[in-house]
Amino acid sequence: HRLAADLAEADRPVLYSRIGTCTQEFGTLATWLVFVLNVALGSIDRPGGALFPKAPVWSPMFMKPP
Repeated sequence: HRLAADLAEADRPVLYSRIGTCTQEFGTLATWLVFVLNVALGSIDRPGGALFPKAPVWSPMFMKPP
């Protein structure tokens, strides 16, 4: 309950997860929920929010360097 209230009151709410959420029994669900909550909070691609970065290095798999 407190976490939900804190997220609702925050100026720039965002949830962040890494590999740890993916490597457990319900990892897919946990990771998916982080993304869903960030979308619901309006925290995607905005200052202080979550983002989808470009690849850190160029690879032949890409048409051009990032």
